[in-house]
Order: sequence, then C-alpha cells, then structure tokens
Amino acid sequence: MNGYSPSKAVIYFAVEDTVANHCVVTNCVIEDYNKPQRNQTDLWILMKGQHNQIDHCYLAGKSNRGPTLRVDLEGNQNINNYHRITNNHFGPRPPKGGPSAETIQVGNSYTSMSPSYTLVANNLFDECNGEVEVISSKTNFNEFRNNVFFKSEGSLVTRHGNYCTVDGNYFIGDENSTNVGGIRIIGTGHTVTNNYFYNLHGEAFRSPLAVMNGIPKSPQNRYTQVTDVTIAYNSWINCKNPLQFGVGSNVSQAEVLPKSEIRSARPIRIVVANNLIYNDKGDYMPVVAHDKLDGIQFEDNVINNQGVAFEKIEGISAQSFELNKLSDYIFAPTADFPSEEVYIGYGFDKFNKDLFGASRENNNAVGAIIGHPASAPAILDRSLYGTDWYETNKASAEPTTHRVSSSQELANSIGKAEDGDIIELTDGDYTISTPLKITKALIIKSASADKKVSIAFAGPAKTPLFELNPNAELTLKRLSLAGAKTQYAFASLKENMSSLYNLTIEGCEIQDFDYILKAYKY
Repeated sequence: MNGYSPSKAVIYFAVEDTVANHCVVTNCVIEDYNKPQRNQTDLWILMKGQHNQIDHCYLAGKSNRGPTLRVDLEGNQNINNYHRITNNHFGPRPPKGGPSAETIQVGNSYTSMSPSYTLVANNLFDECNGEVEVISSKTNFNEFRNNVFFKSEGSLVTRHGNYCTVDGNYFIGDENSTNVGGIRIIGTGHTVTNNYFYNLHGEAFRSPLAVMNGIPKSPQNRYTQVTDVTIAYNSWINCKNPLQFGVGSNVSQAEVLPKSEIRSARPIRIVVANNLIYNDKGDYMPVVAHDKLDGIQFEDNVINNQGVAFEKIEGISAQSFELNKLSDYIFAPTADFPSEEVYIGYGFDKFNKDLFGASRENNNAVGAIIGHPASAPAILDRSLYGTDWYETNKASAEPTTHRVSSSQELANSIGKAEDGDIIELTDGDYTISTPLKITKALIIKSASADKKVSIAFAGPAKTPLFELNPNAELTLKRLSLAGAKTQYAFASLKENMSSLYNLTIEGCEIQDFDYILKAYKY
C-alpha cells in the first residue's frame, strides 16, 4: 500500500540471472500497490525457476497494466517448473480497459509450447475484473483445480499451450452482469471436468463455456484450432446460452480480412459427455453454434429446460428433474433424479471423483455433483483463503474532517487524508502552483454553507489543478476554480473517460481553463 514498485516486479523469484528454486512466499499481502499511471507496466509477483510456491497470500487492487502474477518460462531453467499457486485470495481488481490485466498469466505466446506443469488450486478469485482473461494459460500441462471464481468479469482461458486440466472449479456469476464468464478453450488435449457454473450471463468470449474456432496454420501468438478435448461431468445452473462452439468465427468477413486472421478452423474430436444443464427459465439456445458442430460428439448430456423447445442435438436429452439448494449458490439434483446411463470414453476411468470428492466408482451420474449431499463446502468463507492475520473485510471508518486555511495545508491534507475523508477550506488565499494529485476518495469543500472559497491555479502550461489517479474519487462543493487558458482544471490518468463517474462537482464555478477535464490515453 501507499507506493509502487520501482522495478518490474514487487516479488521477483530471481536475482539478476540467478533464478530461485524450491522457494516459498506465504502469508503475505500486496494491496493497492500501483504505478501512478494505469498504462505503466509492472507485476506484483514474477515466478521464475522451478518448484516454487505462492500460498495463503492476499493480492488485491492492482489497477495498472500487467498481470497480478506471472509465471515466466523463458530459458531451460524455468520450464518443467512445477510451481504451486494455492490457497490465495485474489481480491477485487478493477477493470483496466484493454488487455494486459490478467490476475494470473502462465507463460506467454513465445514460450507456449514449453512444458510448465504449474498447479493453480484452492484459490479464491474475488471480483477479479481486470480484463477478459482472469487466468491466461499459455503453456503446456498446467492444472487448475478447485478454485472459486466469484463474480469475476472474465474467464479461465487456455489461451496458448495444450494438455491442461480444468477440474472441480466453481464459477459464480451475477445476473446483472454480462461480463462474468466461465471457461474458454483454445488448443489441444485439454480436459474440462467436474466444474460448476452458476448464474452466468456472459456472451461469446465470456460465455459460460466457449470453445473457439482457430486459425488454420495459426501463428504461435494467435488462435490454434481446438482438438481432442474432453468436456465431461460439468453442471450449468441458470446460465444463459451455456455451451457455445465455434466462438470467434469470422468466416463471414473473409473478403476483408487477411488469411492470417480468419478463424475458420472448427473444433474437432471434441467429446461433450455426461454434463447437466438446468434452467429455472427455459433457454431457447442452450447450445450456440457459431459454426458447424460436425467436430463435436455429444453423449448422455441431460437438460431440464422447463419444457422450452430448442434445436434438437443427438446426445442431449430433455428431462424433468428438480434441484436441492445446498447453499446460496450451489444446487444439486434431488433424490428422484432420473437414472441415466453415463458415457464411458477413453480415459474416463481417471474421472473417478465428483466436485465434492465423492467416488464415482459405484454411484456415477451426470453432472458435477453425484448422490444427494445434504450440504456443500463453504466456498466463500474468506477465512479459507489468503492470510491468517490481515482483515480483508474492513469496516468502513467514519470520515475525518480536516480544516485548512492555506495552500500548503491543503496540499498536506490531501497527502495525509484517508480514503473517504473531508477537507474543509476556510476563508484564505489558495494559490496552487503544482498539481494536486488525488489517489483516493476525497471531498473538498468550502467550510461555509453559503459562500464559495476560491482556488487559483498558477502552475505551468498544460498541467492540471487536480490530477485524478486510477483510484481517485473526487467531490468538490462550493468552490471557485480559476486558472489560465493553457491549463487544465482536471486531468485523468485513466485510459478512458470513465473517470467522469469519479468526479462530482456541486455548486462550483470553473473558469479560464483550456480543458475542464483532460483524459490522457496511452
């Protein structure tokens, strides 16, 4: 907090060219430790070497460019790394706008054919909204197990690389958001099993399950064809258009796009088996075909669509069944769930446990949850993730009012004030010669209920009186602001004009500025 890394990483598993091996970072906190400008790049954790571990940490509030955590595979000393990223609480990350704001990135496109064997397990991704990819897997043989994605506006994506295991994860959505996604598949040889999806309404790239079209003979940094993937024993509960295939197809634009950008390679040799879909309200398109489905093999999937008709697909049967509520977000079929045969394909003997860890050997069924459990794991108990010493659900403190009477006192109070504080200006001479940097939520107002206080800005040309940084929320009341034609009243260091929503002006006068608000883009 209250600073930022002067280098490219806060925690770096290397010293110059010497990488770290068999090292552990545990029980640590990095929160709101951001570069002053959103498009300045850094990482909070950069993992190199082999057999390293990050566990029981709390990482929240990264707002500038760069993944929160990245695994680096450049060089033989970093492949076959077997890193473990477990039991962490990845707290809220605000939308950055554009790419390069993943929460976890494993490798990059240039090392995507390298074996990584990174394990990401038992973590909570809590409103991680940085970009469309919450996790971006860009290497081979990674495992993503038993993680909880809670209202995170993005997806777990096998962006580059092959042979990933995605098993036993929870994806909890929000009916008011079309940005909360599930799993997006690119590449070869992945298994997607025992995952639970609830109340997801994302579309296309952010859909509950998105199996993409690829580019024929794709360059390494684009979209390779999806082949030889197994999607089995998953449950989608109250998800809109849950299964989408051929996502990203742009064949209709072939005449205007270069061949290297045409995503026409349909998924092939894809097995979709023993999955369960339930909708409180019928869905006219539970399966969305953005291209032909000739490479998809559907086997023994079951849906309760409340009698609403949808395009018939062999291997998906409409059944009538009910669910029991096990917790706020988790539902499982009741005891009278229809007895259905399950498909046993190549390698299915390895899928021998369900989402809760129950054996499938003698009591198998479709969906992520078998049998009739009376309760569900407390997946949103924050005490199960992150540190054992840092309070993440801090009670909101009462704001402190700072009364000032000079320019210097005003600048000092802005630096010392806590988030949500109030700065009251008494009568006085307020001439400001350097920009006032706002990095938190502040209210600056006249101490008088019926009289404006004047602030004159005498800074250099093309500089702002107030500089709004990424976490700034500024409210001004009963002030008179005056500058020169070459200056700005406000400048935003965000990439877009969303800063307007973090600026409130009540009963103020603003005059003689070149711009009222100047938003910088990078």
